[in-house]
Amino acid sequence: MAANPDEPLFKAIRNGNLKQVDAALKTGVDRAVLNEALNLAASGRNEAVVARLLEAGADPNARISFATLLAGAAMNGQLGIVKRLVAAGADLRKKADGYTPFSAAASEHEVAVMDYLEKAGAPYEPDVALRYAAEHGDLPRARRAIAAGADVNAISGGTTKETPLLAAAGRGHLPMVQFLLAQGADPRKRVGDCAPIHAAASADGAVGVIEALVAAGIDPDTRHYGETPLMRAAQRGDFAMARRLVELGADPKARDPEREMSVVDYARQGKNKALRSFIAGFGETSAADRLRNVAAAIRKKYGGESEFHANGHWLKTRFLGYPCDIRIELNDCEIGVHGIRLAAGFAPAAGIVAIGRGKPATTHRALKYRKLPHSGSELGLDVWTSAPRPGESAAAAARLIKKVGGAVRSLATDAGDFVTFGARFAGLRWRDADPAKALGRLEQFEKLLTAIARPAAPPRRLFEGGWQIKTGRTGAQPDSGHVFGGTIDRGVPCPHCEGAADPVVRIDLRDPALPATPLGRQLLPIPWCLDCVEWGPDFFRIAEGALQPLDRSSPAPPKPPTPKLPARAIELVPLSPEKSAGRGSRLGGSPAWLQSDATPDCPRCEKPMAFALQLASDRISFADEGVLYAFACPECRVLGTLVQSH
Repeated sequence: MAANPDEPLFKAIRNGNLKQVDAALKTGVDRAVLNEALNLAASGRNEAVVARLLEAGADPNARISFATLLAGAAMNGQLGIVKRLVAAGADLRKKADGYTPFSAAASEHEVAVMDYLEKAGAPYEPDVALRYAAEHGDLPRARRAIAAGADVNAISGGTTKETPLLAAAGRGHLPMVQFLLAQGADPRKRVGDCAPIHAAASADGAVGVIEALVAAGIDPDTRHYGETPLMRAAQRGDFAMARRLVELGADPKARDPEREMSVVDYARQGKNKALRSFIAGFGETSAADRLRNVAAAIRKKYGGESEFHANGHWLKTRFLGYPCDIRIELNDCEIGVHGIRLAAGFAPAAGIVAIGRGKPATTHRALKYRKLPHSGSELGLDVWTSAPRPGESAAAAARLIKKVGGAVRSLATDAGDFVTFGARFAGLRWRDADPAKALGRLEQFEKLLTAIARPAAPPRRLFEGGWQIKTGRTGAQPDSGHVFGGTIDRGVPCPHCEGAADPVVRIDLRDPALPATPLGRQLLPIPWCLDCVEWGPDFFRIAEGALQPLDRSSPAPPKPPTPKLPARAIELVPLSPEKSAGRGSRLGGSPAWLQSDATPDCPRCEKPMAFALQLASDRISFADEGVLYAFACPECRVLGTLVQSH
């Protein structure tokens, strides 16, 4: 049975009061409680209480969070408690989570405990003894382990497994490194892609270790997931080690292909100006600086905002009036234009058409491309489609090749370069190690799209002004103005399931504080199904305050759904023009997108819908703390909703 932490025995142990412990034991204690109490006493290093609990019948072989109780005491150097547990019958050979009692003591170099355990009958483990002797720089014990047959290249340990050489190099123990190399340790042997020279590059004062490893034949530019020892030293700001690595042959112009960073970039992280100047003296430049300059040039031409991420810059701006994202990295650049309207015949009927060289890459697991035969071959281009039935996209692909094939060929110069087209999307992805060419490519892409895209329509708003949406007390009635949750008289069918969508909010357009809209003075419910939690977009017909899914002809549910959200009154707080609710809940104004601009088109007139409101995950979570956006087409009397999440 589980113990109650407030019971007298546990209070007595925490207080270190032996008399209270004895009193609690006299009342009779369950064996499981005794074992938990024993763990508590041992972790508190209270040998006297441990003795009492063992006498009362606690199990000396009990487990703790990561090992046996004996291994835990051995690791903590609690020799007295170790002796008590062994005397009570603790198993000297029992292994849990990689630790025996002996290896647990060795891991923390608890020499006295190790010696006692051996004398008590614990088996000597040569490989483990050598690995931990190397970690702690204990040459006498390392020699004993070698004499006992330890494998100098064995990988051992508890939660952290290493070879002896890796362990010694990572702690900067030069005499131990020299001893192990003399015994035949392999300087190239890795654990988890980490070689001894990488570990040494992370250690303070390990220049001598680096020298010994290079003298043993290790390449000073050996990589660890793309990172060289020089990069590691530069990142730590270790000028002495970095300079010695260069003297030993390390390349100061090496680049990390995993993170697309130069040694100068790593030196910037080390915040050592002298080291950074030293590396820059070899003619090396910062990849981050070059990317930053390119991002600044794009931002100057197209406007918008940019932010730096692990591998480069991400910009949000507008392209030909349409919202777009631009990603600039050293070897992988991309622009995606969202909501773009291609001229008739150029938009694929289904999926995405990709025109370029080779096979298009995708980060979306569900997106699978199929090659369209015979298309673009005369231009040396490959044409692919993600449509389930490739024939659906063949006609659009042929028109695109005929109209802009030459422009695509000038943009797609290398394998992996592609121009992509969707029903409301156009993109360009190229792999070019020189980001300085990015601006020129974007200008070419802009000309290409101008030839096949319709002009962008200006964004529409249901209200020019804005109001912050604040939910108040529960108990609001459906006719009491603006309401969060509750029920409505006429239910709204969910477009995805057989049930009714939930009225998340209702905005009372009859409120005299709100400007009149073409929708008239009526209640406007904003639905979202709490059972389906679909992302949308979903569209509804607006008719006298009631909604009906556009793609569903069934009548509204005869009864309102059982309210899943208690009704709360909503207060609309006016926002001044210079203020914004950000990504919080608001009515009117412009949307604050969590992701890219996803303003839907009205399914009837195909014009962009007018933004109505957004609801943040406050009283309810929209698809993992996302935001629900609502739009309206007043002319067609259509409501649209969609969700974005992080």
